[in-house]
Amino acid sequence: MPGLHRIVDGAQHAGRPWLVFSNSLATDISLWEPQVRRFAGRYRILRYDLRGHGGSPPTAQRRMDAAALAADLLEVMDSEGIAEAFHVGVSIGALAGIAAAARQPRRFRALWLCNANLATTPASAASLAERAALAGSRGMGALTALTLDKWFGRSTPPAAPELRGRIGGMIERTDPASFAAYATGMQVYDFTSTLASLPLPVTLVAGSADAEIARQFSAQAELLPALRLALIDGAGHLPNAEAPEAFNAMLDRTLANLLVNAG
Repeated sequence: MPGLHRIVDGAQHAGRPWLVFSNSLATDISLWEPQVRRFAGRYRILRYDLRGHGGSPPTAQRRMDAAALAADLLEVMDSEGIAEAFHVGVSIGALAGIAAAARQPRRFRALWLCNANLATTPASAASLAERAALAGSRGMGALTALTLDKWFGRSTPPAAPELRGRIGGMIERTDPASFAAYATGMQVYDFTSTLASLPLPVTLVAGSADAEIARQFSAQAELLPALRLALIDGAGHLPNAEAPEAFNAMLDRTLANLLVNAG
């Protein structure tokens, strides 16, 4: 199968730390443009598209599960010769980071996990199954309004129309069969115990308007004091795009502290 579409920014900074960004389901690598503008002057950056998303070819598999997410993330890192990186992922992209770090923890200096369900429930599994069936029967256009409302419907202030339009375009351009493969493969998982065993710094970041995930992250941080928790007030499911200044400032501080402590 052809390799995943990826872009490297800041490649001229040989020897500087790598940042690897992983997208949410139904978005593409342009989701991270605000972060590239902020960090490409100081880091090497790798972004890649999930299968059937953006510029990546569709998957022939019926199920794309956590093992597939991990394998693809590690493969794109290998292809660029990345021995070790800071990983930043949102939603399913955050789960790719957890799964890959559980398999090869020495490849990751830290994880920045943004707005991801750490464990599925019967309700979330049913929702994924419903959306997979809808994509298969009616195409991604049938999911656009539903997804935008799920991601941004409670944001305060409301997400800008330009942002909703840009994200809506990403959703509609996603390959329906590939979307269904991820939605099917990720219906049953639990990463809560995995987080406790990872031998590296982990930060949980959530938009406060994505209320269920914000509550889940807060509860997990109480159980595991080693986890760092950061909430972005008013933002929804994609705070890196919706509140990039706050997101970038938090990420910048985290990276600076990690690099100082490592030095």
